[in-house]
Order: sequence, then structure tokens, then C-alpha cells
Amino acid sequence: MPRKNQSELFLEKSSSKERAARLRCLRAMTSKPREYFQKNYGIARGTLQNWESDRNGGLTEKGAQIILKAFIAENVGCDLSWLLHGVGAGPHFINKNSNIDHRADAGIIAKEMLFFRQSNDHASDFIIKDQSMAPTYMPGDYVCGQRYYLDNIKKLCGHVVIAQTAAHGTLLRLLKQGDEINLFHLFSTNTAGDFYHQMLINIEILSAAPISWHRKPEYNINQDARKQSQSTEEAALA
Repeated sequence: MPRKNQSELFLEKSSSKERAARLRCLRAMTSKPREYFQKNYGIARGTLQNWESDRNGGLTEKGAQIILKAFIAENVGCDLSWLLHGVGAGPHFINKNSNIDHRADAGIIAKEMLFFRQSNDHASDFIIKDQSMAPTYMPGDYVCGQRYYLDNIKKLCGHVVIAQTAAHGTLLRLLKQGDEINLFHLFSTNTAGDFYHQMLINIEILSAAPISWHRKPEYNINQDARKQSQSTEEAALA
């Protein structure tokens, strides 16, 4: 039996209606009309309208590759897998002055989060409050994902998710299969500190959202850079 790829791991291929909604979200972020893409990138207005309206089968993989090139040229990006299947890095504004697209100020982050919510009917967002998932996710970071429910939750085991629990509220944790049917384990990735709910065993999960959008505010990135510089200096003096 062939091994499923990452998109298939979470859910089967998304519907053409969902692809159309994500495509409309991305074009809205460019603030450009369909005529603009026809004039500047040779993508016929009618073709783009069909993709965005879920007509004639909707957006194809070849079409997604074409339109993404145009969006990237307009400083808006996402993973091809997100546009087609709703998984992977979601929509973001590209900072051409940096190799790290996810750094942004609060205003840009708020806009991206709004677009993410508008393009996903089951969006879940979360602001990191402690260092339980450090060093990848730090206090003040923003994360978003699309929620999955019931039997689909078990497909996310082994991934960091925004987990909505019945007993402990919403947490960002590593998801593992529990010892009983429909129960799960949640773990923090930072084992050096002492945090609330560092390890939760056999609990009920109402929904789980794999991370497809992660942003670090500028002040967090500046702090990371200072810490890295300090560590380098200390190593040189040792």
C-alpha cells in the first residue's frame, strides 16, 4: 500500500469549494482585481473567476502553481499544499528584506490572522503564553490551524496541535495516541522547565488543529537574536 503524503495524512483531498475560498483569500491579500493578473501575468480573467467560483472543476494543481507564482511576485505567499489541501504554511505577507517570512509587526500579524480566519471555516488561533513548547514556539508567538474533529483527530498524532480539551481548555501540545479509544496524550516539548499541564494522559480532545501558520512578533525575533549573540560571545570566552 503506497505511503500517504503530508496532505493526505491529515484528511483526504479538500473540495474544490474549499480551494476556491483559499484562493479568494490570497487574492484579497494582494488587493489586486482579476484584470490585473490577466494584464501582468497572462492569467485570463475568466479562468481566475472560474477557479474562485468553483466552476468547471475548480482550481487544479497546475493552476495553483501558476497563480502562486503571481501571488509571490505580489509579496503574498503560502505553501502549495495549503492552497490545495489546507495544510502547510498558510497565507502570509512576504518580507523581501528577510529570509524569514514569518517575522512581522503586530499590524501585519493581525491582518494575516484575519485572512486566515476568513479562508477557513474551522480556523483555530492561539497566542503562546509560556515556554512549554520552546524553543520553536515562544511566549508572544501566534499560531493558527484548521480544526479537525472526531476520528480525524487521530490522524494528527505525532504533530504539534492547538488542542481544545474538555477539562483543561485550549493548549498547544504534541499530540499522541492514548491508551483507550478516543483518548489522547498531550506533551510539552520543553522538558527543562516546570509548566502547567506538561503531560496530560488519556484525556478527551474536542478538536485539534495542526499548525499551518506561525508568526513571531519583531520583539521576539530581536530577543532571539540577542540570546544567540550572547551565547556566541560566551562560547568564545570559554
